[in-house]
Amino acid sequence: MRISTNSITQQGLEAMLRQQSELAKTQLQVSSGKRIQTPSDDPIGAVKMLDLQRQIGLSQQYQDNADVADSRLSTTDGTLKSAGDIMQRIRELAVQALNDTNSTESRRGIAEEINQLNETLVAL
Repeated sequence: MRISTNSITQQGLEAMLRQQSELAKTQLQVSSGKRIQTPSDDPIGAVKMLDLQRQIGLSQQYQDNADVADSRLSTTDGTLKSAGDIMQRIRELAVQALNDTNSTESRRGIAEEINQLNETLVAL
């Protein structure tokens, strides 16, 4: 079989074009930082990548939910602490009001303070 010069040239040209295409693909991978540009580059890798993206999304949602729960718990904790402080002050005033040495005016003042504390407690 005789191989013509035209055939050899054509084969060489096709080989250079293939290499040039591979080089362009490699440059695109390097510049984008992604090995898989299209799912057809690596179907199994593309499926794994989609699964990892889904897992990252789920993890981010769990983290967001945890942050919201932590914030709500902090708010609730602060509210309960304030309510406990108010209840303690009401107890102190109640014990103070039981003292027989208090005048009527001082007992009215204590009652007024207890009413204000009660309103604050209801507002909490």
